[in-house]
Amino acid sequence: MTRTMTTRRDLDTLVIGGGVVGLSLAYGLARAGERVLLLDEGDDAYRAARGNFGLVWVQGKGLGCPAYARWTMQSAAAWPAFAAELHERTGVDVELSQPGGMTMCLDEAEMADRGAQLTRLRDSLQQAYPFEMLDAAAVRRLIPQTG
Repeated sequence: MTRTMTTRRDLDTLVIGGGVVGLSLAYGLARAGERVLLLDEGDDAYRAARGNFGLVWVQGKGLGCPAYARWTMQSAAAWPAFAAELHERTGVDVELSQPGGMTMCLDEAEMADRGAQLTRLRDSLQQAYPFEMLDAAAVRRLIPQTG
């Protein structure tokens, strides 16, 4: 492998971490004309991007911070086009799946509190923020293994 020395004048942006988020940032910046250097130590650690699917999930994010919730929803909406572009350019299917998510509540009070939080979030966004509250029987129909 040949390494070339890079000076501060040779790049605009340094991205540290080549997980889903770091690579996405580096790719987007490079497409926008930035000179980007990406540093990554390898693929042997379980980090946030791998553990949280690139941190692009919507369910409950932004409670108390509608701007963050909007940004998250925009990011999640942009992922299908990004995944399609990656497949077209590289032939690699990142197997994007966005079926939604679940938060389990252990009792009726916790479920009522969660429903109130999500309702407040939806109301503060003043836009579509679909969610559904399922009772134990409905969860078991979807996931029979649920205890």
